[in-house]
Amino acid sequence: MLEQKTYKEIVQLWRHFPLDSSGHISDDIGMSDMAILNHLLDTRSEILSEIHSSGQQLGPQNFQTLSCVELESVTKTHEMPCIPPSGCMWLRSSKPIPRFIKISSVSDIEGHENISFVEWTKAKIKFNSRHKGNRDKKYYTIRDSGEGSYIYILNDDFLKVVSVSAVFEDPRLAREFPGCERDLTKIICNPWDTPFKVDAGLRNKILKSAWQILPALRGSTISDTDNNSLDDTVKYRRNDSI
Repeated sequence: MLEQKTYKEIVQLWRHFPLDSSGHISDDIGMSDMAILNHLLDTRSEILSEIHSSGQQLGPQNFQTLSCVELESVTKTHEMPCIPPSGCMWLRSSKPIPRFIKISSVSDIEGHENISFVEWTKAKIKFNSRHKGNRDKKYYTIRDSGEGSYIYILNDDFLKVVSVSAVFEDPRLAREFPGCERDLTKIICNPWDTPFKVDAGLRNKILKSAWQILPALRGSTISDTDNNSLDDTVKYRRNDSI
């Protein structure tokens, strides 16, 4: 298994795509490292989403785990897809999780019990089922607030935290997601050392695809003061500076 490339390494690999005959990197790219990284992350998301949508499996190198997502009780009924059955309550993640492409599992923190997924719009059907097993089963559902996706859980009044495994759009945001305790070991001193998190077999496909649409991209390149690995832009497009 090939090792994961970092954000810095994947940007440099992309820059070497247009080598001239002398082996030098072309000066025609005219894009900052930050703009290239944004483009590569978008391309990664598009390709992984296409693979997922086609019914193919995504390899394990694409996944990350949020090991401790805290939950809180939900009191506002308008936040729920339906009113919980008598004696039950909704739980919701205290913070929205980073944007994702696919969630593979939501479980208790020990990983002993996987919680079943139900679509937000179909939750009411499950909870009003004639079969007691369906009504009493633990479920999770997802709601996008516009600022991120919240996880909702029904049929467990005592669950405090869950573990979430998924393919996330930006691996850095997933790696630094604040869990139950702020773990400083999860924070990378240099964010450019973040693993790009993609199957090695897809790496060249992402680089090639990102390079092929360069002509259209150059017309809307993110403005950056210097052509370096620093973020000189006013705002990082994922609402978080790197």
